[in-house]
Amino acid sequence: MVFTVFVSHSVKDLRLVYLLKSWLESRGINVYIAEESPEPGKPLPKKIAEAIDRSDVVLALLTSDGARSQWVHQEIGYAIKAGKLVIPVIEEGVEVKGFLTGVEYISFRRDNPWLAIQYIVSYIEKLKTEKEKEEALKTLAMAILFFMLLLAFRRT
Repeated sequence: MVFTVFVSHSVKDLRLVYLLKSWLESRGINVYIAEESPEPGKPLPKKIAEAIDRSDVVLALLTSDGARSQWVHQEIGYAIKAGKLVIPVIEEGVEVKGFLTGVEYISFRRDNPWLAIQYIVSYIEKLKTEKEKEEALKTLAMAILFFMLLLAFRRT
């Protein structure tokens, strides 16, 4: 089972994005970063929307640069409209605005992001485990239903 995290970010924060990506992927979590998936000729809004739709969770990296990015805000709005869990990761000193006002977030310090990264990885691992359990229960329920149908048809 694949668990995918879409990382909404400013291109100026790629160093931090790749640090997060490396930690998440080391735990078997797929990370989508738009810059890594070029699709020449495809409209960017469509590419981003499709990637968010395929993702399980959206990490919104709001640094001083990310908070000013129109793309980041549009991605957050689209993800919320699509019913995705949006996890705000907010640099200390950055004001939360728009759709994320009043939403619990993970705070981090740029000079020492390690605590936040550990928390993010741990939380997303928990979400992945919950999804795996849910998928296993669905599979089990389908198998039981199939078995019951087979028994019902054998009796007739």
